[in-house]
Amino acid sequence: MVSVMQKAWALVIIFPVICVLLGFAIAKNEIVLWIVSAIFLGVILGFGLRTAWEVQMAFKSINSAVAHFGGGDFTARATGVRGFGSRITHIFNSMAIRLEDLIQKIESDQVRLEIVLNTIGDPIIALSNNSDVQYLNKAALELFNTPIEVALGRPLIEVTRDYELEDLIHNSSEGTVSQQVKLITLGLDRHQYRVTSVPIGGDTEWSGLLVFVDLFSLQRTDQIRRDFVNNVSHELRTPIAAISMLSESIENDDLDEEETSDFVRRIALQISRLRLLTDELLDLSRIESGAVVLNPEVIKLTEIFSLVSENLRPLLEFANVEVNYNLDSKMAVEADRSMLILVISNLIDNALRFSSDGSDIRIAVQESLSLISISVRDHGPGFPDEDKDRMFERFYKSERSRTTSGAGLGLAIVKHAVRTHGGTVQAENALDGGAIFTVRLPKRYVG
Repeated sequence: MVSVMQKAWALVIIFPVICVLLGFAIAKNEIVLWIVSAIFLGVILGFGLRTAWEVQMAFKSINSAVAHFGGGDFTARATGVRGFGSRITHIFNSMAIRLEDLIQKIESDQVRLEIVLNTIGDPIIALSNNSDVQYLNKAALELFNTPIEVALGRPLIEVTRDYELEDLIHNSSEGTVSQQVKLITLGLDRHQYRVTSVPIGGDTEWSGLLVFVDLFSLQRTDQIRRDFVNNVSHELRTPIAAISMLSESIENDDLDEEETSDFVRRIALQISRLRLLTDELLDLSRIESGAVVLNPEVIKLTEIFSLVSENLRPLLEFANVEVNYNLDSKMAVEADRSMLILVISNLIDNALRFSSDGSDIRIAVQESLSLISISVRDHGPGFPDEDKDRMFERFYKSERSRTTSGAGLGLAIVKHAVRTHGGTVQAENALDGGAIFTVRLPKRYVG
């Protein structure tokens, strides 16, 4: 560009000189000088006209590229022309390349930001200075049940229909504190959220953020902790109190030999109950912590079902309940033998607790290309729908199961033992009564 300006100034200086020489030649009637001056003047005029045309074409090309920029197409370039015009278009195209790179970087950063915000499970809303919605992540769209094309550009109160959020934004914009927090009940499920209003400084489209944290899971975790403490205290207190009472009676030495033997038997029974509880706690703790070393092997399912049925035969006979299964003797799965025995034992034991006298427990197996599904069904009362999400928690016992024996650890052990094999477990009520617990395991151990 500097070279173009230098040549333009040269023309500005030379042109008047040639005009003076031409006038002098005409006045002195110097034909040769007149002809030479005229030739030089013609060359200069031609050069000037050509330069003007080149510059005009260059700016016309630049104008076309700028029009594309206005339409959002930053790939447009000014077409090259010769002479002075090529220098101008080259400078413009260099600037256009840098502008395109900058736009691409901004768009790439925006895409990455949206990916990060949509990955976050907590709802997030970005607002403008006048509280219009500028952005919502997926969690926020689900919370307020609105499509993004409807929400963008609308006032926050129209999108959320909640005046407490509006008050929070108002107080945040007028307050001196950088962030303001408020507990608000939101959503169709009416969960309690901790909403934080975060102001954003600078001259940007986003002047603030609303970050929502669902407290339901935290409250549920706290409830699980309280239930765990209550249940384990109850499970320990009952046998300990029984042992204390029976031992005091023996210590008083006012029992005959038959009564003493009966009390000793009861104490042994309560000790066995405590031993079972501690064993289950240790098993669950080892499985959850990953301290169990698994030794996977190909195991025939009929062997496991037969072994578990034999181990539980005294309980099954006492309850007058049978275990029935009918499957191919060659059907097998690769798993840790002790873990698989533990899973099937706890499932059958759980079914036995809710089986009526004379009923049966049915085991069904389904095989696919990569999975083995084992279903254990009882013919008891089933379970309430509200218990479905919690029945695999430690020590959790529904109202129906509180009258049965057991500490409520069996299904928790099943869940974690199955997970160590890369499998899943679920529960459902049968249409004609009873509950069905289904374990799905990979045929080949995946760890």
